Amino acid sequence: MPQVKGLIKGENPRYQPWIVSEEELGPFTEWARNIPGFGTIQISTLIKTSYAQTLEFKGEENFIAAVKDTHSDQYCGMCLVSKKEVAFGDKIEKTAYLSSLYVEPRKRKGVIFGLLFRMLPLLTNDCTGCLVTVMADNEEVVKILQLGKGGSPVFKDLGFLHTLVFHPRKIASFENPEKLEISTALPDDIKALTAFWKREMANRLFSPHYLEKHIATRGGLLRGLNVNDFFIARAGGQIVGSIAVWNQNATKSWVVKSYPPMVKIMRLLINLFAKFRGVPTLPSINEPLDYRMIALLCINENDPHVLRALLNMVKKHFQHHEQPVLAMGLHERDPLLKSIHFPYFLMKSKVLFALTPSDTEYEATFENLVPYLELGSL
Repeated sequence: MPQVKGLIKGENPRYQPWIVSEEELGPFTEWARNIPGFGTIQISTLIKTSYAQTLEFKGEENFIAAVKDTHSDQYCGMCLVSKKEVAFGDKIEKTAYLSSLYVEPRKRKGVIFGLLFRMLPLLTNDCTGCLVTVMADNEEVVKILQLGKGGSPVFKDLGFLHTLVFHPRKIASFENPEKLEISTALPDDIKALTAFWKREMANRLFSPHYLEKHIATRGGLLRGLNVNDFFIARAGGQIVGSIAVWNQNATKSWVVKSYPPMVKIMRLLINLFAKFRGVPTLPSINEPLDYRMIALLCINENDPHVLRALLNMVKKHFQHHEQPVLAMGLHERDPLLKSIHFPYFLMKSKVLFALTPSDTEYEATFENLVPYLELGSL
């Protein structure tokens, strides 16, 4: 594990910044497995294969910035830095995504966050800005990011990402317009699909720049997502919408690590009410969730009829399969959000972005374009 030399002046001798190497992934993974989940209801990621494969979802380049306590020779803080190409209007730029920001309790948070953030220039000097999403109730980290504390760049508040969690059987049924043809994607559709995404995703800020190679390979950014997991909407022979159902359970899954005391006491009552409403119930502690991510949701001109037709296809698909929980991410300003008319459980995350001084040309895009974040990559 290489120590970061000459990067941080006057660093605290007890806490040392590191960039985790492949050789150190084993010990690091054992420590990271015990990190508690974030949010009032603490949800953690259960890694089923290797940590390296889990990182493939996040970016084409991934780095683990960590801090070690030299008194105990143990990790005490971390941050994942992932890089991939995303849309800034009609331009494609490499940007950095920060995730898993964590400092152990009873440690000097200001010092450790400072060390983590001061590693960012080393890891992101070839990127246009840094993007981060933080659970809405993780107010301490949000405040640090927005105020630029601990050496952090100042992150701009771009609103909330809404994660809708629902059962496929509760998707509202609609009669598809006659002009729409909905079908499962075939290998011959890949070229047309990627061309459609490139054209339409220019209207969504931060939408990933997916290419044919990302669908054709078994690993990488779309690990576990196959061609037949996509559904396509066509009108007049032209693609006007796409949606995918992404099963990541072979690599990772979500588990609930803890509930607040009142929720723990009331869970049975809450679940009775949830069943009545038709929304997912609260699972037992440490019970893995059987879930799928709604991915690559791309709708020409935000047509609600196309969205409903594609969701109808998802509902029909699961009529003859197991009934997992589905999760779909839409920004609070996304016009497609108004087209969702079925019960769901809602989780919110704050979306924050920091530009470097040389990238200020993109500031206007924050106001003009609605963000799109691929939920399965966060």
